[in-house]
Amino acid sequence: MLALSTVAMNENGHWNNDSVTLASNLLHGISTFEFLFTLEVVKNLMGYLRTLTVRILEKKTEISQVYTHVMTVKRTLRNVREMIDAKHGIYYQYALDVAVENDIPVKKPRVCTIQVNRENYDTDSISDYYKVSLTIPFLDNLIEPMN
Repeated sequence: MLALSTVAMNENGHWNNDSVTLASNLLHGISTFEFLFTLEVVKNLMGYLRTLTVRILEKKTEISQVYTHVMTVKRTLRNVREMIDAKHGIYYQYALDVAVENDIPVKKPRVCTIQVNRENYDTDSISDYYKVSLTIPFLDNLIEPMN
């Protein structure tokens, strides 16, 4: 964020207008709680698939071992789904800490009466909003293709 901020401010005049505009746009995009939380969820949940990928790509891996690894990851992801409140709480707290440290406001997207491009979730808290709009659907979409 510091590098993008430096380019976006262009205090020394070293950067051309295109670079300054691009840096400003990127800085704005990554300076949202939605981005921070999405990054945290993806990092944690995709971490389970990383071990599977590494094992599958080993040269001497038998097909039966691949099946066993897939079943292990699937079982692990299902366990995460069963403990979604606790796991989501961990992800949310980490993103919250990063947001506070970087002075990023913690908010959920506003709810519209007529919504076309995304779901409107009627939730009481910001954490619940991100749980039902991001954490659960992302996890379910990881689990489903393994069935």
